[in-house]
Amino acid sequence: MPDWLKITAVTERESATRISEALDTLGALAVTVESAEDDLDCDESIPGPPKWRRQAISGLFDGDTDSASMIAAVRQIASRDTHITATRVPNRDWVLNSQQAFQPLQISENLRICPVWHKPQTFDGQTILIRPGLAFGTGKHPSTALCLERLATLDLTDTTVLDWGCGSGILAVTALKFGASKALGVDIDYRALAASSKLAAQNLVDDRLAVCRPEEVPYDVCCQVIVANLLARTLTDLAPTLGGHLTNDGKLLVSGILEDQVFDVISAFGSGYAFDTVSRDGWVMIIASRQ
Repeated sequence: MPDWLKITAVTERESATRISEALDTLGALAVTVESAEDDLDCDESIPGPPKWRRQAISGLFDGDTDSASMIAAVRQIASRDTHITATRVPNRDWVLNSQQAFQPLQISENLRICPVWHKPQTFDGQTILIRPGLAFGTGKHPSTALCLERLATLDLTDTTVLDWGCGSGILAVTALKFGASKALGVDIDYRALAASSKLAAQNLVDDRLAVCRPEEVPYDVCCQVIVANLLARTLTDLAPTLGGHLTNDGKLLVSGILEDQVFDVISAFGSGYAFDTVSRDGWVMIIASRQ
Protein backbone atom coordinates (compact mmCIF):
# COMPACT_ATOMS: atom_id res chain seq x y z
CA MET A 1 0.00 0.00 0.00
CA PRO A 2 1.19 3.61 -0.58
CA ASP A 3 3.06 5.60 2.03
CA TRP A 4 1.49 8.52 3.91
CA LEU A 5 2.40 12.20 3.78
CA LYS A 6 3.31 13.76 7.13
CA ILE A 7 3.29 17.56 7.45
CA THR A 8 5.08 18.82 10.57
CA ALA A 9 5.17 22.41 11.82
CA VAL A 10 7.53 23.37 14.64
CA THR A 11 6.32 26.57 16.25
CA GLU A 12 5.87 28.55 19.46
CA ARG A 13 3.07 27.48 21.80
CA GLU A 14 0.85 30.45 20.91
CA SER A 15 0.52 29.36 17.27
CA ALA A 16 -0.02 25.67 17.97
CA THR A 17 -3.81 25.79 18.19
CA ARG A 18 -4.37 27.45 14.83
CA ILE A 19 -1.89 25.17 13.06
CA SER A 20 -3.50 22.08 14.58
CA GLU A 21 -6.95 23.26 13.52
CA ALA A 22 -5.63 24.09 10.04
CA LEU A 23 -4.20 20.59 9.58
CA ASP A 24 -7.51 19.11 10.70
CA THR A 25 -9.44 21.35 8.31
CA LEU A 26 -7.10 20.46 5.44
CA GLY A 27 -8.20 16.85 5.81
CA ALA A 28 -5.58 15.26 8.05
CA LEU A 29 -6.51 11.75 9.13
CA ALA A 30 -4.71 12.37 12.41
CA VAL A 31 -3.16 15.37 14.17
CA THR A 32 -0.64 15.02 16.99
CA VAL A 33 1.16 17.53 19.22
CA GLU A 34 4.55 16.82 20.76
CA SER A 35 7.39 18.74 22.35
CA ALA A 36 9.87 20.12 19.83
CA GLU A 37 12.66 20.15 22.41
CA ASP A 38 14.77 17.15 23.35
CA ASP A 39 14.79 18.26 26.97
CA LEU A 40 11.00 18.77 27.06
CA ASP A 41 11.49 22.44 28.02
CA CYS A 42 8.25 23.23 29.85
CA ASP A 43 6.65 26.52 30.88
CA GLU A 44 5.28 25.73 34.33
CA SER A 45 3.49 29.10 34.52
CA ILE A 46 0.86 27.82 32.07
CA PRO A 47 -1.69 25.45 33.57
CA GLY A 48 -2.92 22.42 31.67
CA PRO A 49 -1.30 20.45 28.85
CA PRO A 50 0.48 21.00 26.59
CA LYS A 51 2.95 23.40 28.26
CA TRP A 52 5.94 23.05 25.94
CA ARG A 53 7.29 26.37 24.72
CA ARG A 54 8.05 24.96 21.27
CA GLN A 55 5.74 22.34 19.85
CA ALA A 56 5.79 20.02 16.85
CA ILE A 57 2.34 19.66 15.30
CA SER A 58 2.01 16.87 12.74
CA GLY A 59 -0.80 16.00 10.36
CA LEU A 60 -1.04 12.73 8.45
CA PHE A 61 -2.48 12.83 4.91
CA ASP A 62 -3.12 10.40 2.08
CA GLY A 63 0.06 9.58 0.18
CA ASP A 64 -1.11 11.24 -3.03
CA THR A 65 -1.62 14.61 -1.30
CA ASP A 66 0.48 17.41 -2.83
CA SER A 67 3.07 18.36 -0.21
CA ALA A 68 3.81 21.81 -1.66
CA SER A 69 0.16 22.91 -1.45
CA MET A 70 -0.14 21.62 2.12
CA ILE A 71 2.99 23.50 3.21
CA ALA A 72 1.73 26.67 1.50
CA ALA A 73 -1.65 26.40 3.23
CA VAL A 74 -0.08 26.02 6.68
CA ARG A 75 2.38 28.82 5.95
CA GLN A 76 -0.52 31.24 5.46
CA ILE A 77 -1.54 31.04 9.11
CA ALA A 78 1.83 30.23 10.73
CA SER A 79 4.21 32.69 12.36
CA ARG A 80 7.36 33.65 10.51
CA ASP A 81 9.64 31.47 12.62
CA THR A 82 7.55 28.32 12.08
CA HIS A 83 9.54 25.52 10.44
CA ILE A 84 7.37 23.33 8.18
CA THR A 85 8.48 20.02 6.66
CA ALA A 86 6.93 17.24 4.60
CA THR A 87 8.04 13.61 4.96
CA ARG A 88 6.85 10.25 3.69
CA VAL A 89 6.11 7.62 6.32
CA PRO A 90 5.43 3.90 5.86
CA ASN A 91 1.85 2.79 5.62
CA ARG A 92 0.14 1.87 8.88
CA ASP A 93 -3.46 1.57 9.89
CA TRP A 94 -3.57 5.21 11.00
CA VAL A 95 -7.29 5.48 10.39
CA LEU A 96 -8.00 2.61 12.78
CA ASN A 97 -5.66 4.12 15.37
CA SER A 98 -7.39 7.50 15.18
CA GLN A 99 -10.83 5.92 15.41
CA GLN A 100 -9.82 4.05 18.54
CA ALA A 101 -8.34 7.23 20.02
CA PHE A 102 -11.41 9.45 19.53
CA GLN A 103 -14.51 8.49 21.47
CA PRO A 104 -17.70 10.56 21.89
CA LEU A 105 -16.99 13.77 23.76
CA GLN A 106 -19.54 15.11 26.23
CA ILE A 107 -19.32 18.91 26.08
CA SER A 108 -22.26 19.64 28.40
CA GLU A 109 -25.44 18.00 29.59
CA ASN A 110 -27.14 18.94 26.31
CA LEU A 111 -24.27 18.72 23.78
CA ARG A 112 -21.91 15.99 22.67
CA ILE A 113 -19.48 15.51 19.80
CA CYS A 114 -19.44 12.10 18.12
CA PRO A 115 -17.15 10.70 15.41
CA VAL A 116 -19.08 9.51 12.38
CA TRP A 117 -17.91 5.92 12.84
CA HIS A 118 -19.37 5.69 16.36
CA LYS A 119 -22.93 4.44 16.79
CA PRO A 120 -24.53 7.11 19.00
CA GLN A 121 -26.27 6.03 22.19
CA THR A 122 -29.57 7.59 23.21
CA PHE A 123 -28.93 11.17 24.31
CA ASP A 124 -31.34 13.87 25.46
CA GLY A 125 -29.56 16.72 23.71
CA GLN A 126 -27.80 17.72 20.49
CA THR A 127 -25.19 15.52 18.83
CA ILE A 128 -22.65 16.94 16.39
CA LEU A 129 -21.23 14.31 14.04
CA ILE A 130 -17.66 14.95 12.95
CA ARG A 131 -14.78 13.22 11.20
CA PRO A 132 -11.97 14.26 13.55
CA GLY A 133 -8.20 14.33 13.66
CA LEU A 134 -6.61 13.50 16.99
CA ALA A 135 -5.99 16.85 18.63
CA PHE A 136 -7.75 20.09 17.70
CA GLY A 137 -10.82 21.30 15.87
CA THR A 138 -12.92 18.60 17.51
CA GLY A 139 -14.08 20.30 20.70
CA LYS A 140 -11.26 18.89 22.81
CA HIS A 141 -9.18 22.06 22.98
CA PRO A 142 -10.24 24.38 25.84
CA SER A 143 -10.73 27.41 23.59
CA THR A 144 -13.17 25.48 21.39
CA ALA A 145 -14.89 23.75 24.30
CA LEU A 146 -15.57 27.09 26.02
CA CYS A 147 -17.33 28.37 22.88
CA LEU A 148 -19.35 25.18 22.48
CA GLU A 149 -20.47 25.20 26.08
CA ARG A 150 -21.64 28.80 25.92
CA LEU A 151 -23.47 28.33 22.61
CA ALA A 152 -25.34 25.42 24.17
CA THR A 153 -26.69 27.74 26.91
CA LEU A 154 -27.91 30.58 24.68
CA ASP A 155 -31.40 31.03 23.31
CA LEU A 156 -30.50 31.09 19.62
CA THR A 157 -34.04 30.78 18.28
CA ASP A 158 -34.46 32.85 15.10
CA THR A 159 -30.98 34.39 15.42
CA THR A 160 -28.28 34.86 12.82
CA VAL A 161 -24.85 33.70 13.98
CA LEU A 162 -21.52 34.77 12.50
CA ASP A 163 -18.59 32.35 12.95
CA TRP A 164 -15.44 34.29 12.01
CA GLY A 165 -12.52 31.94 11.45
CA CYS A 166 -14.90 29.01 11.10
CA GLY A 167 -12.25 26.35 10.40
CA SER A 168 -14.00 22.98 10.53
CA GLY A 169 -17.38 24.68 11.05
CA ILE A 170 -18.07 23.06 14.40
CA LEU A 171 -19.17 26.31 16.10
CA ALA A 172 -21.51 27.42 13.31
CA VAL A 173 -23.05 23.97 13.04
CA THR A 174 -23.56 23.83 16.81
CA ALA A 175 -25.33 27.20 16.72
CA LEU A 176 -27.64 25.92 13.99
CA LYS A 177 -28.39 22.73 15.92
CA PHE A 178 -29.40 24.89 18.89
CA GLY A 179 -31.95 26.87 16.95
CA ALA A 180 -30.20 29.62 14.99
CA SER A 181 -32.18 30.35 11.83
CA LYS A 182 -29.01 30.85 9.80
CA ALA A 183 -25.26 31.09 10.19
CA LEU A 184 -22.44 32.60 8.19
CA GLY A 185 -19.01 30.96 8.34
CA VAL A 186 -16.06 33.14 7.39
CA ASP A 187 -12.48 32.00 6.80
CA ILE A 188 -9.46 33.00 4.74
CA ASP A 189 -8.96 29.42 3.55
CA TYR A 190 -11.21 27.94 0.86
CA ARG A 191 -10.55 24.49 2.31
CA ALA A 192 -12.00 25.60 5.64
CA LEU A 193 -15.11 26.86 3.87
CA ALA A 194 -15.47 23.53 2.11
CA ALA A 195 -14.96 21.65 5.39
CA SER A 196 -17.61 23.78 7.11
CA SER A 197 -20.11 23.12 4.33
CA LYS A 198 -19.37 19.41 4.51
CA LEU A 199 -19.85 19.33 8.28
CA ALA A 200 -23.15 21.20 7.94
CA ALA A 201 -24.38 18.68 5.37
CA GLN A 202 -23.27 15.82 7.60
CA ASN A 203 -25.44 17.28 10.37
CA LEU A 204 -28.40 18.16 8.09
CA VAL A 205 -28.15 21.94 8.56
CA ASP A 206 -26.46 22.86 5.27
CA ASP A 207 -29.58 24.65 4.05
CA ARG A 208 -29.02 27.29 6.75
CA LEU A 209 -25.25 27.77 6.50
CA ALA A 210 -23.53 30.16 4.10
CA VAL A 211 -19.74 30.44 3.87
CA CYS A 212 -17.43 33.05 2.39
CA ARG A 213 -14.02 34.70 2.65
CA PRO A 214 -13.64 37.88 4.77
CA GLU A 215 -13.67 40.22 1.78
CA GLU A 216 -16.96 38.69 0.63
CA VAL A 217 -18.92 39.41 3.82
CA PRO A 218 -21.73 41.88 2.97
CA TYR A 219 -21.09 45.16 4.76
CA ASP A 220 -24.68 45.34 6.04
CA VAL A 221 -24.78 41.89 7.65
CA CYS A 222 -25.81 42.20 11.31
CA CYS A 223 -25.87 39.22 13.65
CA GLN A 224 -27.24 38.67 17.13
CA VAL A 225 -24.33 36.37 18.04
CA ILE A 226 -20.76 36.45 16.76
CA VAL A 227 -18.22 33.79 17.72
CA ALA A 228 -14.51 33.97 16.90
CA ASN A 229 -12.04 31.37 18.15
CA LEU A 230 -8.75 32.88 16.97
CA LEU A 231 -5.40 34.11 18.26
CA ALA A 232 -5.41 37.20 20.47
CA ARG A 233 -3.54 39.40 18.00
CA THR A 234 -6.02 38.48 15.26
CA LEU A 235 -8.95 39.30 17.53
CA THR A 236 -7.53 42.73 18.37
CA ASP A 237 -7.14 43.49 14.66
CA LEU A 238 -10.67 42.26 13.94
CA ALA A 239 -12.38 44.07 16.85
CA PRO A 240 -13.80 46.95 14.74
CA THR A 241 -14.98 44.57 12.02
CA LEU A 242 -16.69 42.18 14.42
CA GLY A 243 -18.33 45.04 16.28
CA GLY A 244 -19.59 46.45 13.00
CA HIS A 245 -21.52 43.24 12.29
CA LEU A 246 -23.10 42.95 15.75
CA THR A 247 -26.66 44.05 16.45
CA ASN A 248 -27.36 46.63 19.16
CA ASP A 249 -28.41 43.89 21.58
CA GLY A 250 -25.89 41.34 20.33
CA LYS A 251 -23.32 39.16 22.03
CA LEU A 252 -19.70 38.44 21.09
CA LEU A 253 -17.93 35.22 22.11
CA VAL A 254 -14.18 35.54 21.45
CA SER A 255 -11.81 32.75 22.43
CA GLY A 256 -8.28 31.48 21.85
CA ILE A 257 -6.90 34.01 24.35
CA LEU A 258 -4.25 33.35 26.97
CA GLU A 259 -4.71 34.78 30.45
CA ASP A 260 -2.09 37.50 30.01
CA GLN A 261 -3.72 38.68 26.75
CA VAL A 262 -7.22 39.40 28.10
CA PHE A 263 -6.64 43.09 28.84
CA ASP A 264 -5.33 43.80 25.33
CA VAL A 265 -8.29 42.10 23.67
CA ILE A 266 -10.86 43.86 25.85
CA SER A 267 -9.13 47.19 25.21
CA ALA A 268 -9.35 46.62 21.46
CA PHE A 269 -13.14 46.29 21.64
CA GLY A 270 -13.39 49.40 23.78
CA SER A 271 -16.47 50.92 25.40
CA GLY A 272 -20.04 50.02 24.61
CA TYR A 273 -19.79 46.47 25.92
CA ALA A 274 -20.25 44.68 29.22
CA PHE A 275 -17.48 42.10 29.52
CA ASP A 276 -17.37 38.75 31.27
CA THR A 277 -14.76 35.99 31.09
CA VAL A 278 -14.56 32.25 31.60
CA SER A 279 -11.33 30.27 31.59
CA ARG A 280 -9.98 26.75 31.45
CA ASP A 281 -6.43 25.43 31.53
CA GLY A 282 -4.98 28.89 30.97
CA TRP A 283 -7.26 29.72 28.02
CA VAL A 284 -9.89 32.46 28.28
CA MET A 285 -13.13 33.25 26.46
CA ILE A 286 -14.45 36.81 26.61
CA ILE A 287 -18.20 37.38 26.43
CA ALA A 288 -18.93 40.92 25.27
CA SER A 289 -22.57 42.06 25.43
CA ARG A 290 -23.64 45.24 23.68
CA GLN A 291 -24.92 47.93 26.03
